Amino acid sequence: MEFLDLIPILLGSALTLAGVGISELGQSRRAARAERAMERSREEVRRAELWQISLAPATRIRDSFAMVARAATPEDPWGPEEDPWDEERFDSWWYSEEQQVSRDTALIPSIELRKDLALVAKGVTYSWALVAKVGYRANQQEAAADLGRLGFDLISSWMRDERGPEADLKNAIVDLEAQLVEVHRILTAELET
Repeated sequence: MEFLDLIPILLGSALTLAGVGISELGQSRRAARAERAMERSREEVRRAELWQISLAPATRIRDSFAMVARAATPEDPWGPEEDPWDEERFDSWWYSEEQQVSRDTALIPSIELRKDLALVAKGVTYSWALVAKVGYRANQQEAAADLGRLGFDLISSWMRDERGPEADLKNAIVDLEAQLVEVHRILTAELET
């Protein structure tokens, strides 16, 4: 048997090995795609479980911000008589309410939402300073009402299982953050003098 007679056998073997290699490569890619799909599915199931678990604390947060918005909304001139706005009473009530909001916020699985909710809660706490130092709104009552609605809208979008806040909510958060940074700068400067 001559070398030339072996060429077709070697070529056939090489083609067979190449076919096996291509088949193995295809199977490997299909297996990798299937693994990625399963991982995405597991992540989605886990996200859904965490979202479901977070509904109870989210409901409490929503109710707290609704109470802030309601307590701070100017009374309806055609409605029943309500107590007039009292900054000290509101601040005292919010001090205890903020403790629960902070605990419930820690149970929200979204890092970004936790940060945004904490920022809104801080805004309610410093609503007096936002008005007095940077003119955030006309008065503390109006500032607290707006912040209560902002917190309510943020947590409500989470509860509707939306993937992120709408652009107007995100813009309001960015604006609030800038205002709080300025308040912090002013208050720090005042303490140093």
